[in-house]
Amino acid sequence: MDYSKYIIYTDVDGTAIHSYKPLSYLNKKAIKNFIDNGGLFGVASGRTRKSIDLIFPNINMPYVEANGTIISNNDGTIIFKSVLNNSFKHSLYNYVKERKTLMLTALGSETTKVILNDERDDKVLDFKRKLISYEEYMKLDILKASIIAQEDDINKAIIEINTLPFMKDIAGTRSSNIYYEMYNTDADKGLGIQKAIEYRKLNDRILVCIGDFENDLNMLKMADIALCPQNAIDEVKNICDKVLPDCRHNTIYHAIKSLK
Repeated sequence: MDYSKYIIYTDVDGTAIHSYKPLSYLNKKAIKNFIDNGGLFGVASGRTRKSIDLIFPNINMPYVEANGTIISNNDGTIIFKSVLNNSFKHSLYNYVKERKTLMLTALGSETTKVILNDERDDKVLDFKRKLISYEEYMKLDILKASIIAQEDDINKAIIEINTLPFMKDIAGTRSSNIYYEMYNTDADKGLGIQKAIEYRKLNDRILVCIGDFENDLNMLKMADIALCPQNAIDEVKNICDKVLPDCRHNTIYHAIKSLK
């Protein structure tokens, strides 16, 4: 089949893969066939390029990394980058430090956990990360920062934090039940994909987006064809043109198969 009229952008976790598993053989084969037959394939993820490359062997569109806070061309050149300012970073650190149920992570070139100098430093909710001090955190170019906690505690924190002055000009979104991610309002996955398409001058192609959670909503809303796996949250399912088999059952393969 000729796929030369399509661009696909997919989310990673909960969409293309499940629980840090590798990309399935069927998904890999479908992506290769899509590209070999004229399709353009990209990834829009909370992850950065280094992590994305470990999963996807074939990408021929710019990378939309860290929820759109950095867009990089296939040769590694940076198309767009948005970093958090120090005033926000300092205020967020103090907010988290005062609330013992929360942890703070920061994404620069890698995802790190910020040391809070109490018992939280020894706790892990998802996977181990490099620990950095407050001083290191303030010196780094941070693309996005995340609060991590149990679901009930995240729910309370989201309500509270969005009433605070330091959140002005900051976008916040959930990327899972235990994550709340924050980055500048000039960036999200949808804006990142738009920048990538404009950079490559490809506005005449049909845009297909695939995602499963809150941080995918903007890219799904702007897509010509919006798709999601069965495991997607209801808010995502409600705006999608088609619901596909869940991320453990070759979502990307079924997405490409559904194109006419």
